[in-house]
Amino acid sequence: AFIRLGTDLNTAFYEIEVPLVVSPNLPNPSDADAEIVWPAENRLELPLEALQQLKTLALGSREGLLDPDPITGITYAEDGVIEANEGYRFGIKGNPSFGNVRVIMLGLRNTSNVSVCGEAWFNELRLSELDNKGGWAAIASIDANLADFANISANGRISTIGFGSIEQGPNQRSLEDTELYDVVTNFNLGQMLPSKWGIQLPFNYGIGEETITPKYDPEFQDIELQQRLDNAEDQEEKDRIKNQSVNYTKRQSVNFIGVRKERTGEAKPMPYDIENFTFSYSYNQIDHTDFEIEESLDQNVRVGGTYNYSFIQKPYEPFKKNDSLFNGKYWQFLKDLNFNYLPTNIAVSSNIVRQYNEQKFRELNLLEGNIGIPTLFQRNFLFDWQYTINYNLTKSLRFNFNAANNRIVNNYISDGIVDNSVGIWDGFWDVGEPNQHFQSLQVNYDLPTAKFPFLKWIRATYSYQGDYQWQDGSDLFNNVQIPQLDGTVETFNLGNQIQNASTHRINSTFDMNTFYRYIGLTKIKKSKRRNTGAGGGTKGGAGDGGTGPKGGNSKEEEGAESKNSKSENARNSLLGGGNNNNTQNSGSSLSGGDKAINSLIGLATSIRKIQFNYQENNGIYLPGFIPSIGFAGTLKPTSGFVFGSQAEVRDLAARKGWLTLYPEFNEQYTEVESRQLDAQVNIELLPDLKIDLN
Repeated sequence: AFIRLGTDLNTAFYEIEVPLVVSPNLPNPSDADAEIVWPAENRLELPLEALQQLKTLALGSREGLLDPDPITGITYAEDGVIEANEGYRFGIKGNPSFGNVRVIMLGLRNTSNVSVCGEAWFNELRLSELDNKGGWAAIASIDANLADFANISANGRISTIGFGSIEQGPNQRSLEDTELYDVVTNFNLGQMLPSKWGIQLPFNYGIGEETITPKYDPEFQDIELQQRLDNAEDQEEKDRIKNQSVNYTKRQSVNFIGVRKERTGEAKPMPYDIENFTFSYSYNQIDHTDFEIEESLDQNVRVGGTYNYSFIQKPYEPFKKNDSLFNGKYWQFLKDLNFNYLPTNIAVSSNIVRQYNEQKFRELNLLEGNIGIPTLFQRNFLFDWQYTINYNLTKSLRFNFNAANNRIVNNYISDGIVDNSVGIWDGFWDVGEPNQHFQSLQVNYDLPTAKFPFLKWIRATYSYQGDYQWQDGSDLFNNVQIPQLDGTVETFNLGNQIQNASTHRINSTFDMNTFYRYIGLTKIKKSKRRNTGAGGGTKGGAGDGGTGPKGGNSKEEEGAESKNSKSENARNSLLGGGNNNNTQNSGSSLSGGDKAINSLIGLATSIRKIQFNYQENNGIYLPGFIPSIGFAGTLKPTSGFVFGSQAEVRDLAARKGWLTLYPEFNEQYTEVESRQLDAQVNIELLPDLKIDLN
C-alpha cells in the first residue's frame, strides 16, 4: 500500500510505501478476530521527522543516499537512510510541504508479475503526539537622567519559540525567536559651552535592532530551519540559508532640533542678529532584510532654517496731542490717526527634504545566464522655502503677505537617463527646478465708525484676500513634436497652469439699542413722588424726573426730601398710626397715557440687532502659460493678476508670446464667480418672546 500527500498528485508530493501482510480467510470471523483480520504489521506509524529528513536529503542531492526513478520522477531513499519503521519506503517528487497538504492519494501497488485479487481497507488517518514545547520571554527597561544635561532610555525584549499564554494551543504560540533592543539618548550639548554664549544645542540619537528567526525554513516550510542548517554542505551554504531566513531590521536616527542662540545681555535687538535664526537637522536610516527582500535601504534627511524678527512698534500719531486744535468728540478720528513705518514681523524659512529608497528582491532560483530583477530605486529630493510679512499700517488696517515655493531636484536625471549612482548626499545644496508656487495677500480693515458719535452703533470690517498659484506642467509635454505637411517636425511646449482668486468680505453689525438711545427713543420710566393729602404734592408729572440737572433731582433736593420723609414718619408714629390715607411715600405708577406711549416705543424698538455679511469670490484659471516662476515669485502676466485682479489678461499674454501655440490644445480657460449675502435680525417683542430672522 502507498499514500501520497502533497500540493498535487503529479508534481509535488511525498510517497510512503508500506508492505502488507495478507490476512487469512476465516470461515466464521467474529469481533475477537479483529487483530487477525487487521494485523498490527499493516498499521502505518509515520513520524513526520522522517519526511523532513527525506526532504533535507533531496535538497542536498547526497549521492548514494537517494535512488531516483527515471520513469516516475520520484526520488526514493535508500534502505536504512531514513530512521523509521523497517520496510517502509520513502519517496519525494518536487517541493511538497506537509504544512500545505491539499490532496491525499491512497492506493495499492502490485510488485509481483501475477495478478492479485483481494480486499483492502484504509481506516482512521489521524495526527497525534503534537509538539507542545513551551518557550519563555523577558523584557528589560532602563531610564537614566543626568540632571538636565542628558536623558538615556533603553529597552530590550527577547522571546523564544513556543512562548504564549496558558490558554493558547500549540499552533497559536510563537513560531519564531525574537530579539530586539532600542536605545534613545537626548543631550543638551549647549550646556557644555559657556552660559554667556546662550547656545541651545539639543542632540538626539537613537538606534534599534530587531532579529526574528523562524522555527521553520521560509523556503521549505515543513523543514525546521535548524535541521536544514545542520545538513548544509559547507559554511558558505549555511550562511546563505541563515541570511535569507532571518528577518532583520536596524533603525538609526540623528537629530538636532531647534539649534539657536538665546539673547544674552541688554543689547537692542536688530534684524541682523544671529538670535533671529533657528536651525534643525534630522537623519533617519532603516536597513532591512528578510526572505523576500535581499537588501533594503531607506534614508530620510531634513535640513531646515528659520529666520524670524519682530519689529518694535512705535506708531506715528501726528494729532494725538493737539487738544487745542481738535477739541471735541467729533475730532476723535483725527486724534487717533496713526501709522507705522516698519512692518510688524518678517519670517523666512527653508527646508531641504530628501528621501532615498533602494530595494533588491531576493531571487532563489535564478539560473545562470538569466537576467535577474533589477534593484529598485526611489528618490524624492525637494527644496522648499516660504516667507511671511505682517504689516500693521495702522491699528485698523493690517496687511499679511505670504508666499511658498516648492522645487524638485532631479540631479539624478540627465538627458532622460537616470543615474542610479546618485545618492542622498550628492548635490545636496542644489535648489532644483520650480514645481509649484503659491502666494496670498490678505488685507483687513476695521471701519472707523466708533470714532464718530452718530455711528457708534455700527461695527463694520472689510477683508480682502488675493491668491495666486503657478503649477509646473508635465515634463512629458514640454517638447511635443508634431510632423508638418512639408516633412518638417515642429516642437510645441504645452506650458504651465496659473490661477488666481479674490475674496471680498464685509461683516457689519448694527446695535440698535445704542442707536435708540442716541436718538432718544427710550421708554418713560417711573419717578418717585411724595403725596401729603389734598394740600400738597411733589413737583413734576408723570415722566418728569424733577427739576435737577439732566432731568433728575439735585443732591440738595434729594437730601431735603429724605429729611422730610424721616420727620413725617416720626410724626405718624407719635400719633399711633403707621401709614394713613393723608400721608404716603411710595413709587408712583405710570399713567395710562404713559403706558400707551411705552407700548408704542417698545414696538418701534423691538429690533435689537442686525447683522449683514457679504462675500464675493472670483477666480481665473489659465492653462498653457509658458513662462516659468522666479525664485522669489513673479509679476507675470500682470501685477494685478498675481494679487487677485480679475481683469482680462489673455490678450496681453498672447501678444507677448506667453501662451502655447499647440494647435490641438484643448484645456479650457475658466472663470468662476459667486456672491453670498447673509442677514440676521434679532427681534424682542416681549421679554420672553425673541425672534431670530435669518
